[in-house]
Amino acid sequence: MRRLMTYLVYFVVAVTPIVSVNRAFARESGERIVWAMSLPGEPKMLYVTDDNGDPVTSIHVSFHDSSRPRWSPTGNYIVLATEPLGLAVVDADGSNLRQIGDMDGFYRYPTWSNDGMRVAVVVTIAVDPHGQQDIVVIDLATNESRLITDDRDNETWVDWSPTGGSLVYTTEEDIGGGRRQTEMYLIAVEGGQRRKIGNSPFYRTPVWSPDGARIGYVGEGGLRVLDVASGHETLVYENIDSLQNVVWLSGNRLAALAPWAIPYTIMIDIDGNEIRRIAEPRIGADASFHSFDWFDPLLSVDASTSYQTTWGSLKQPTNTFR
Repeated sequence: MRRLMTYLVYFVVAVTPIVSVNRAFARESGERIVWAMSLPGEPKMLYVTDDNGDPVTSIHVSFHDSSRPRWSPTGNYIVLATEPLGLAVVDADGSNLRQIGDMDGFYRYPTWSNDGMRVAVVVTIAVDPHGQQDIVVIDLATNESRLITDDRDNETWVDWSPTGGSLVYTTEEDIGGGRRQTEMYLIAVEGGQRRKIGNSPFYRTPVWSPDGARIGYVGEGGLRVLDVASGHETLVYENIDSLQNVVWLSGNRLAALAPWAIPYTIMIDIDGNEIRRIAEPRIGADASFHSFDWFDPLLSVDASTSYQTTWGSLKQPTNTFR
């Protein structure tokens, strides 16, 4: 089995020079990982590696701690929440950083549509007097934004279903007495009534399985999986550390980051068997990893041939953003 690397990327994007662009990136080596990381006294950066942890590209950007880089469906682009651009897309080799979205606000945790033509993101709209966090969908062809949720809850995370029609998202809800609780919901991309799913005490970083049948997330006790049809929840990996930033890969593999104390990333299978753990970051012992995303070519469109792969009918290779 391939070695997996675990470096994390949580970035805040400011318009700073792009450095260390490695054009050898063009070699299609398969799975790639983008990390948001920082070193003491150094600018924050995105760090792209192959699945062995070997460096491919580093991009100096300014990012905030509520951001997360996400690969486009073909691995050609990365979307990220930035400062001062708000929300931005950058080519996978670190070039061509550009702003997207037409709302003035604070963006966090973006996610691509399955066809690569839209982005959903949590945003605190600047003109909202209550400072509420809502979910917005941005059409990349027109750059227009559309509000999906508009309630008094604070939306905290969103992920787009592989079938394209639904979003899973989490909220923080005020339950009185200065107390808040988290909930998880499904909502149609075109809008409508949300549906509560799950019964755990808290939810963090939900992510769809490639077939759209399950949702992985960090919940009570560690890494959990929810069956969307039945609502049944299973603890698949128990961990006392604060896991975050779940990624669901092909072959029923999940990866998550444990950033505190000694940072490491784990990869497990759906039965909870640990496949790999990386406990010693290669960038430096004092590196801080904020978040990461993993590009899996088995779940993508092949940009070089335009042939569709595992998600075949769900991806549109002729789109501008893929």
